[in-house]
Amino acid sequence: MISKGPSFKVVFEPTSTYSRNLEELCIDLGIPFVAINPRAIHHLRNLEQIRSKSDKSDSQLLYIYGKMDRAGKSAPKDALARKVSCALALYGIVQRNRIALQGALDALRHEPLLPEDFLKLLEDEIGHLLSLEKEILKRAEEIIVEGGQKETLELLRSVPGIGVVLALHLYAFFVTFPNANRKEIVALAGMDAIDKKSGTSVYSKPHISKRGNKRLRKTLFKLPYPLQDTTLK
Repeated sequence: MISKGPSFKVVFEPTSTYSRNLEELCIDLGIPFVAINPRAIHHLRNLEQIRSKSDKSDSQLLYIYGKMDRAGKSAPKDALARKVSCALALYGIVQRNRIALQGALDALRHEPLLPEDFLKLLEDEIGHLLSLEKEILKRAEEIIVEGGQKETLELLRSVPGIGVVLALHLYAFFVTFPNANRKEIVALAGMDAIDKKSGTSVYSKPHISKRGNKRLRKTLFKLPYPLQDTTLK
């Protein structure tokens, strides 16, 4: 694969975490690769009028797409940004679990037959998850500092209204797309306007595409579940 040089590239559909090893292998060995959005393959299947859905037909579609995308849109990503992104993904999982337990606890407080020690167990677990969230964010900051990017992180944190969570998201985002212009940044965050008009009968109000970085967009627009203190703000 390496001996074929730039004339060769790997084309695949991302499969959650299962394709990550393949992606990292390509990055480490300098092999060109293209990770195709499954939605694009679905539309390409309709375009090519391939009705069957099998491993063979999927491979055929990947090959067709790979020929169309001659240069390849995927490029090696900054290792530091990838580490921070992984930490943020883990942070999101822990946070969602804490929010779910907090909601259950709020509901169970109104249940007169539930023993008090059950509530205490939930409270302890919520406190543990909250501590884990803080530890993950702290470690993510340390990764950036250890990578020699402390000044960049401090610059982001100096902007009014930007806390540690948003600063980490913005760091990973801008490092991953260092050459993006303003219009591209808006699109990559999924906040570009979509307008549907056709003649006089088809019209919808403009709305954001939501096709970009989901976690960044949520962090920009949504506040986290109320915390017991303000250390994460």
